[in-house]
Amino acid sequence: FFFAMFFSSGVSQPMPGVPVFVPGHQGFAQHVQFAGQQMMESQGAPSHHGPQGSGGPQPGTVVGNGRGTDYKVIKELGAGCFGTVCKVQRQRDGKVLAMKFQELQSPQQRQEIQKEVDFLRKMRNPNIVSFFEDFSFQRYICIV
Repeated sequence: FFFAMFFSSGVSQPMPGVPVFVPGHQGFAQHVQFAGQQMMESQGAPSHHGPQGSGGPQPGTVVGNGRGTDYKVIKELGAGCFGTVCKVQRQRDGKVLAMKFQELQSPQQRQEIQKEVDFLRKMRNPNIVSFFEDFSFQRYICIV
C-alpha cells in the first residue's frame, strides 16, 4: 500500500482526508502496521500478526526448492501483512540469505506474488536486494 503525500519545498501537502505520517516520527511504524492490517482484513485476507514464528517455518526447518537446493531457517527477521522474512543459510555453500514466506491462500494471491517476482527478477540496483529464486514449499511461496 502507498501513502498519498506530495512534497514541495520540503513541506508535505496531504491529499484531502488523508492523514500524513512522516517516517521517523513517533507513531509512524504503528500506523503503517495498523493500516496494512486494516487493508488486508478489508480485502478478506486473514491477518498474519501473531506470536513470533507464526508466519513461516520454525528455526531449524530445512526448506527445499525441489531442484536440489536446500535452505536452513536460522531465525525470523520480521513479519507483516504480506508474509514473513527469515534469515536462512543455503546448505551447499553456507551463504546466508533472506527468504520471504508468503502463505498461499487463493489463485488471485498467486498472481499477485508472481507480479512481485517478475518485478524483482528485472531489478538490478546496488541499493535494492538481489533476487535469487522463487519456489513453492508446503503452503508457502518462497522468495530468496
